[in-house]
Amino acid sequence: MSFIINFPSSCILLLLCIVWQQLQPAQSVWTHTFDTVSSMLWADFAGADHNITLTDEQIHFVANTYSIISLEKCFAMTNYSTTELGVIETARRIKAVNPSVKVIMYYNLIIDFADCYAAGNIFLAHPSWWLKDDNGNPYGGNTVRQYHDTTQSAVQDYYTNSIMTPASWPNASGLLDGVFADGSAGIALPNMSSTRLQQVEDGVHIILNQTSSAIKTVMGPNAQVIGNGLGLYPNNPPDHGMSSLPFMDGVVWEHFLAFEMLDRKNGSLVPSLFDEMVTLLTNVSSMNKTILVKAWPGPMTTPIEPLGPQYPNGSAPTTYEGRAEAATNGLTPSLAGFLLIVQPNVWLSYSTWYTAPDGYYVCPVGECSTPSNWFPDFNRSLGNPLSNVQRLSPNVGSGWVYTRQFQYATIYFDAVDWTNATITWNNNNMYITPLSAQN
Repeated sequence: MSFIINFPSSCILLLLCIVWQQLQPAQSVWTHTFDTVSSMLWADFAGADHNITLTDEQIHFVANTYSIISLEKCFAMTNYSTTELGVIETARRIKAVNPSVKVIMYYNLIIDFADCYAAGNIFLAHPSWWLKDDNGNPYGGNTVRQYHDTTQSAVQDYYTNSIMTPASWPNASGLLDGVFADGSAGIALPNMSSTRLQQVEDGVHIILNQTSSAIKTVMGPNAQVIGNGLGLYPNNPPDHGMSSLPFMDGVVWEHFLAFEMLDRKNGSLVPSLFDEMVTLLTNVSSMNKTILVKAWPGPMTTPIEPLGPQYPNGSAPTTYEGRAEAATNGLTPSLAGFLLIVQPNVWLSYSTWYTAPDGYYVCPVGECSTPSNWFPDFNRSLGNPLSNVQRLSPNVGSGWVYTRQFQYATIYFDAVDWTNATITWNNNNMYITPLSAQN
């Protein structure tokens, strides 16, 4: 039977979003083919300590491996004085290798990383723009990382202009394709009334909407604001982030099969949350949006350590070699879960964390969290989906078993024990050589 269940907490809002979407002018959605998994990859990274600059070899690999690349705050600041410079010059290097790659620039909607961005000097010079709690205390305390008071039109314009300015620099035309707008949903701040929180969220929606319109005049009609995003945090946001969908071009699901979707005691998936996620992503993928999914190797959760998130009970490996092995072992469950819900507008990122050595490029053993042979299954022939995701009868297995059929692969996923996930490749010898290996 086809996988459709009720989604009571958000069904009304979802219907409103769909109706709203149908009334809007057609917009470009970034889509991929189903030739291989590698045809649907995106990356979001900053570099070790959020500042290293990629080598020419690494630039060549990522430019020929990913279709969408998000460059984060403080990126490449070992070689460039600001994030803006690091992003523009890295985008130039990426597109010199592969002009078709979409490069998007990270900019947080709530926190202003003034220690990284040149634009931050403007924000720091206007203390009246800083977000304060109900007692008048700035949320950034005494740091340079103050929060945006999104209720103010001046702050709304500041955010939009901060994105448009580097894209408008001489010789920067065509280098940026959009914005990764972090903090687009789920705003929860202490010592702030529900009324003011709603006003802050309304301001975020205004920023998303006006930035989406503005960047299309500078970066081109296909430029996108992609917000972060959708998730299943308990009651935060209660609508799982869908209230922001009408105001942006795309959305990120950042914690796919990780963090809040886990039983923190043993690292297993919570089956009902997986079920809810599949329903939500299946519904949202039918809307006119780009969807970026961030998957993780194994049951990643807090605390966050120097090499990234931990496993429950502190069982995650603590070396690059160990993390590379974990990435290999954790690929099948994460990939199988993703392939259940993938559509032409749904993209995959798979890594241990966000810094460049965390699994985004190949490297010598012990120097990053990537297996030395990359991920061979990314380059198997997949073929078009022959069905949508199906949840099997409650009498089958654990009662939480899902499957999907592709032209060259069959997916099996048990949400009670996701380590039993399988991807049966119908022809194990069918590989497509990636561009990164051809050149």
